[in-house]
Amino acid sequence: MTKKEAARERELYARMDRAGLTPDTTDQLLRIERTLHRWAERECTGEIERDGPNADGVPYYSSPERGRHRMFRIPDRERGALRRLDRS
Repeated sequence: MTKKEAARERELYARMDRAGLTPDTTDQLLRIERTLHRWAERECTGEIERDGPNADGVPYYSSPERGRHRMFRIPDRERGALRRLDRS
């Protein structure tokens, strides 16, 4: 971690403390944010697809490989992260 990154992290924790959040809660929120960000990137690139008419069903990993389109079911990390967020 660079000095600049360390300073930004200290500032973030200080702001969250002023807002009344503990460092543990801040850590949880950061983890949830990272999980949702990665999930959204993977959905955007087409790596993750969902079943259902509104794309709200079971998530699948999708990969075109050597002329074939492979799909297999994956854990729904988005729903898990949103559940953890509701509990926070």
